[in-house]
Amino acid sequence: MKHILSCLFFSGLSILLLGGCNQPASEKTGSGGTEEMVKLLQTISRSNYNYQNDFSPQAKIEYFHASLRDVDNIRDSTGLQLLLVHALLEAGKENEAVEVGEKLIERLKLIGPNPPLVILKTLAISYMRLGERANCVGDHSAESCIFPIRGSGIQKYTTGSEKAIELYREIIRRDPGDTESRWLLNIAYMALGKYPAAIPPDLLIQDLGSDTSSLVKPFTDMTKHLQK
Repeated sequence: MKHILSCLFFSGLSILLLGGCNQPASEKTGSGGTEEMVKLLQTISRSNYNYQNDFSPQAKIEYFHASLRDVDNIRDSTGLQLLLVHALLEAGKENEAVEVGEKLIERLKLIGPNPPLVILKTLAISYMRLGERANCVGDHSAESCIFPIRGSGIQKYTTGSEKAIELYREIIRRDPGDTESRWLLNIAYMALGKYPAAIPPDLLIQDLGSDTSSLVKPFTDMTKHLQK
């Protein structure tokens, strides 16, 4: 029985191989198939390029910009601008996100002294991301953006973290129980090399700079030794 199955298997394999050898050259190389694949991928790309796709931030940006031209009340425009800031962050456009967020807050302050906290928090994280872009990417070192932040990971370009600190202090003043903002405030100080000394005692989270849970050797960034 095993002999019969073996013969059938190899006979079938031979037919497949011979059939492949008899195919036209164009079919074997797949030139037509490649063109069809390109067309298919283009179709998929177009169909997925819409603001409802979480993985298409550029489509969101275009949609929110277009929508803002059609609204004339501050409630709707505020919501759209906040969504626009989020989309810009997703696209890695931190400078534009900060610009939109700052203009939104300036506009809201004409109505009242306290813009919604959700907008302040969005702008604060935009500034944190701006600091990361300038330092972790633009001025990368072996210790960049590795927690706890120390040594060559301390930021040289300080605007992002400094602005974030201002915003987080305002957020915590208005909502003292916001532990997330308090933690991010401590991280922003750490990124500037000012943790814990410069943090007011009532805002300080102790022992963020040490890890006593386990003894793990520091991560070694080898990318600087790689040849391009």
